[in-house]
Amino acid sequence: MNCGDHCNTFKVEDGVVVKRELRAMFSTDEEADFRMLFRISSVQPIANVVIRTIDTNVLVIALGCFSSLPQELDIWIETGVYTKNTLRYINVNQIFQELGQTLCLALPTYHAFTGCDYTASFRRKGKVRPLKLLEGSESAI
Repeated sequence: MNCGDHCNTFKVEDGVVVKRELRAMFSTDEEADFRMLFRISSVQPIANVVIRTIDTNVLVIALGCFSSLPQELDIWIETGVYTKNTLRYINVNQIFQELGQTLCLALPTYHAFTGCDYTASFRRKGKVRPLKLLEGSESAI
């Protein structure tokens, strides 16, 4: 759990909840997106990790960082709302395997360049065509 710049872990030991501060996970990064993936890098291998978010930046950053995370992790993004039947789980491992390491490493730069749907440099031009150009050009990746 994060609180400000501090990171704590809670674990039940002998029926008692024990709180420990993780000084190694201290971060002054303003963006929670990066903090989440920084914290995931310390998760013990062979674990399921679920990130709850509505922000596409988290998926893009997760794909960009995936090759440097422990490969035994099974990473999922939970998005949407159960009550509106929009709740979805996105398997980051599967997307990484389908897109490949080279394209995934290029995605954060592509996403930063194209921006969001409202303030993008590709406003009214879309993101599909630039993505197709990126996929088809080894020099761009």
